[in-house]
Amino acid sequence: MEYHVISGFSSSFAQGSPIERYGFFYEAYREEGRLSLIVERGKVLIDGNDANYQTFCQMFKENELFILQGRKEGETIYISADDIKKGTPDSTETLFMADQLEEVAFDDERYGRFVLNRQRNQFIGAVMIGNEKVKISLESPENIEVLWQIGEKWERFLSSAVRFAAGKLLESANKWHYIAYTERNVVDWDNEENDDGYQPLTKEDFVKHMALESISIVGDGDYTLWYDSGDLFLGHLICLEGNAREGITKAVIQG
Repeated sequence: MEYHVISGFSSSFAQGSPIERYGFFYEAYREEGRLSLIVERGKVLIDGNDANYQTFCQMFKENELFILQGRKEGETIYISADDIKKGTPDSTETLFMADQLEEVAFDDERYGRFVLNRQRNQFIGAVMIGNEKVKISLESPENIEVLWQIGEKWERFLSSAVRFAAGKLLESANKWHYIAYTERNVVDWDNEENDDGYQPLTKEDFVKHMALESISIVGDGDYTLWYDSGDLFLGHLICLEGNAREGITKAVIQG
C-alpha cells in the first residue's frame, strides 16, 4: 500500500547497535486512492542498517512529505529502506504543512501564555513561584485546571512535596554523601573511628538542596515535578510524580 505521510517536528530515531531499524514520527497521512488527508500522529518504522540510516538522515526533514510503500498496523507504518522517497505535496498537503508552522497558543488569566512546542507536542509556559521562574509543560490546554488546583497554595503544596522526597530519598542521599566524603578524605579503614568528622544529612539538609526547575502535567491530571538536587546525587535530578487525586505518590532519581 502506498502512503503519503507528513513528518512531524521530532528528530528521527534508530534502534539497535548495529542499527536494525530506524524511523520518524508523522502528523498526517493519506492512503493510496483516497483524497482525504487523515490528521493522526504515528510513526514510521524502517528496516535497515547503519548505512541506510546515514542516507536517510541526509534526506529527512521536519514537516516534509514522504511517499512510502508498506503496511500500516494501528498508528505505525512498516517499510523497508528502499520504500521511501520525497514527494511533491498537493494543495491540501501544502496547506496542512503551512498550518504546521503557525504558532498555536492559549492564554490563561492567571498563568499567562502557553505556546505549543511541536517537537515535544506540549504547551510550554512559565510561572513565578516566589522569586523563581518555573517552567510548565501541559499536554493539553485542559491541564491548566490541574495547575490551578495545585497552585492554589503553592507554599503548602511544594513544602509537602519536598518533605515527601526527603522521606523517600534521604537514605540514598546519605549513601551518596558518604561515598563523596570518603573520596574527598583519606580514610583509615583499620581504624574503628574512621568515620570521625563525617556528618550524615538531615531531612532539613536534604530539603535545602532541592530547587524546583519544572512541572509537567499530562493525561487526566498526572504531574511530574523536576528538582535540581544540587550535589545530593552528583547532578542527577529528583523526580516527583503524583496526580490531582492522590497528591505526590513517587520519588525517584533521574538523569
